[in-house]
Amino acid sequence: MKIRSKLGIGFLAVVVPLIISFYMVMLYSQSKSFNVTLEERVNYTSKIFNELEDGDSMILSAALEVIAQSPTFKKIFLEKDREKLYNYGQPLFQSLKKQFGITHFYFILPDGHNFVRLHNKELYGDLIDRITLEKAKDTKAIATGIELGKTAFALRAVMPFYDNDKLVGYVELGQEIDHFLETLKNITDGDEYAILVDKKYLDREKWSISRAITGLRDNWDDTKDHVIVSRTTEEAAEKEAAATCFASENNAHRVEKGEVILHKLKVKNRTFACAGIPLKDAGDRAVGAIFSLIDMTTHLAVARNANKTVLSIAIILFVVALGVSLFLSLSFSRPISKLRDAVVEITKGNLSSKVETTSSGEIGELADAFNEMTFKLGNAQEKLVRSEKLAAVGQLASSIGHELRNPLGVIGNSAYFLNMKLKDADEKILKHIDILQREVNRSNAIITDLLDFSRASKPTTEVVELKLVIEDALVGVELPENVTLETRLDENLPPVLIDPGQIRQVFQNLIYNALQAMPDEGRLEITTAVTNDFVETKIKDTGEGISEENIKKIFEPLFTTKAKGIGLGLAIVKGIIDMHKGLIEVTSEAGKGTTFTVKLPLSSRKENA
Repeated sequence: MKIRSKLGIGFLAVVVPLIISFYMVMLYSQSKSFNVTLEERVNYTSKIFNELEDGDSMILSAALEVIAQSPTFKKIFLEKDREKLYNYGQPLFQSLKKQFGITHFYFILPDGHNFVRLHNKELYGDLIDRITLEKAKDTKAIATGIELGKTAFALRAVMPFYDNDKLVGYVELGQEIDHFLETLKNITDGDEYAILVDKKYLDREKWSISRAITGLRDNWDDTKDHVIVSRTTEEAAEKEAAATCFASENNAHRVEKGEVILHKLKVKNRTFACAGIPLKDAGDRAVGAIFSLIDMTTHLAVARNANKTVLSIAIILFVVALGVSLFLSLSFSRPISKLRDAVVEITKGNLSSKVETTSSGEIGELADAFNEMTFKLGNAQEKLVRSEKLAAVGQLASSIGHELRNPLGVIGNSAYFLNMKLKDADEKILKHIDILQREVNRSNAIITDLLDFSRASKPTTEVVELKLVIEDALVGVELPENVTLETRLDENLPPVLIDPGQIRQVFQNLIYNALQAMPDEGRLEITTAVTNDFVETKIKDTGEGISEENIKKIFEPLFTTKAKGIGLGLAIVKGIIDMHKGLIEVTSEAGKGTTFTVKLPLSSRKENA
């Protein structure tokens, strides 16, 4: 066999297995990434559910503390005047119901018999034998937990009521947990949820009556051992998938045994993951399951696109390898060895590997083509990593925002209570209460930014005049006296297809940034024009400018140079513009000012895309 044939065959024998290995490794990485993502979503759901329970338990406990400190409640309870206690407690009950969603309010005698229900005056005298009440008796302190009634779950908090050291009875507040599912759906960007309960913990007759009263279908006989007590509403595609996921006895039993990830479902070109976590009551009994229907369509679409890219690169590499093997018959083997080494590096994950060669002609072009392919693959991987980082930051922002909102709510309510009780206090105390309320409001504004970033929604677009959106954004901005505003808005701008609310938020964020860059004095210019297929808006200030070092980082989440900023404003702006298929550019010169340019596609261009 001729040496050129041996070289060609030998080369293919080495390179082709490497290319196949490269392709299989990428497929394995994508599959593993999918499973890891799904596991993280399920764990995140469990974490948020527990945080919701803890946060609402704190609210119920704080309300019980206020009730226990009321001498009037204690006096009427000691008088054992049921009608008087009911009438006196109604205003407070209605206020708690409206403000915190509290649906149950009991006064219970020391022997455990119900004295009065403020939510149902006609029902009293029955024995309360719930776990939370027994815990409160044993610990002589507030006890909280989720407990199942005859028709639904409720989060309950029970507190002993004392007159000096003598036990007067117990006070209980309760809250239905149906709203937990809607909160989970909002936080997780639209996942669907359902609570299934073992029928042995429910009363068949009372279940049917409660469903009839609320105008809902009696679903008791849909499944054998479990019943769906609550679920979020779904659109058409989700309904079909939910019917398979939620109404499955096999799924419910698997979750109760500790299995959390169940299976995938494909409905109308969409892919869902059916998952669940056990639901335990205050006695740590597994009484049912919380199911989640997770839409994985977008994630899989990204993975499929990445797979196509990888397959294309593998095919290109194979073609390149075949061409190189033929070229070896007319050339020498050294450049080929370098190419082989580069392919080996790529299979190891080193996408920065390049083929260095001084050869001209076809060998040089081959090296350039290979380097270009690895560069594109590196960029694709970098985008995927950035996307995953943004998703992680979004989950972190959502988690932090949720964890802070509950204690801030308690602090705010406490400040409000102190303000009501200490109206005649001296000026210094009132001043500090006012400071406390202002700081709580400022903290809530930061949390709102965090949640806006984590729950970025798809635009709801309509054809509008951009000039009106800019003018509307300016209405909501208070312009300092030391800053002059100059606007040159083209009256003949063509319409754009945008979400007016989101684009208004973009302009307001950029305007606020410009004003903050001009603390002493300056000029703010806003101009519009049509360039190519875009409507272009420039927002220019004469402020302090942005350094060359920082200008590449300003759209990254959590990056800020401001003393009081958290670095999400421009990240939100960038995300909104990207979802509108637009562009945002920035130019700046330290000490002279900054110009942000927002480019939005023309309406006709987007409709034809």
